[in-house]
Amino acid sequence: MNKIYILPINTDYYGFIKQAASEKYNIEINSLKMEKGEHGKPFFKDLPNFHFNVSHSGELLVIAISQSAVGVDIEKKRKLNPKIAKRFHPQEIDYINSKPSESRFLEIWTKKEACLKYLGAGLSGGLDTFSVFEFSPTPKTFTHGEYYISVCGQNEFEIIK
Repeated sequence: MNKIYILPINTDYYGFIKQAASEKYNIEINSLKMEKGEHGKPFFKDLPNFHFNVSHSGELLVIAISQSAVGVDIEKKRKLNPKIAKRFHPQEIDYINSKPSESRFLEIWTKKEACLKYLGAGLSGGLDTFSVFEFSPTPKTFTHGEYYISVCGQNEFEIIK
């Protein structure tokens, strides 16, 4: 059940997630109600083994669905403000500076956000409080065209485009 869906930005993600949960657990779709955690991460209170996370950038939306905690982030390749990297963990700053490029920055940025979303903290968790290189579970990054996508979760994920 660990899947990452890459979808057009105009996809009704709320309906998509409810449909996936309804099919997985054979539950009436209208009975599913989302709630939000302390930092705004949505969840289904009555489905403790159904976890999901959503991110969007440019023309794409990415949805990760898992039976355990999951965080996902997507960013379209673009020129970014390098000053943001100064707020990263020193280990990550060294990695970016060892071969400066937008791809290294985006790799760290999407991993960082996926880890924080995995924890349910979002960006309120602090960018310099941990290194993505030492985080468990280890976040994984892949590209899809001009997009960087990172996922943080306990399991391997099937990518569905």
